[in-house]
Amino acid sequence: TRDRRPKRGPDETWPQGVYKGGVTQQDNLDILHAMEADLSGFWRDFVTKVAAADPISPEVTQALVEGVLNFPLHVAKALWIEMVRADYRKTVSAITVPTLILYGDPGSAYGEGDAQALHNAIPHSTLQPIPGGHMFYLAQPKATFDAIENFMIL
Repeated sequence: TRDRRPKRGPDETWPQGVYKGGVTQQDNLDILHAMEADLSGFWRDFVTKVAAADPISPEVTQALVEGVLNFPLHVAKALWIEMVRADYRKTVSAITVPTLILYGDPGSAYGEGDAQALHNAIPHSTLQPIPGGHMFYLAQPKATFDAIENFMIL
């Protein structure tokens, strides 16, 4: 079996890779250079591509683009670097409170395998897919709210 524990940074010992092997160290450097060259253009392209894979409205996509355009360059770069370097494989197993793990199904960058790995690592966790892809919470806000509400009521 493959190690699918939560980690998104390049790691030769971790066969899962970044985004299921889709982003390399060079890709990350190219992304940081693209941010430096044209941060607004980078965010417009990135959010539009991610949103195009999900069933969200053009208005919501535009609102996302406008929101991230307010990120200063140093914040955008720090967020990206932390996203790809963070390794929570040892941390998640220390979570002892009931935990709801939602994931977008199908087509999320963090899909069923990643969610199942979290579920396996976190005692007392509940796993629930939400239709709508990577941005399921925007594509299906009511289903997302209902899942959270139902979990909180339990």
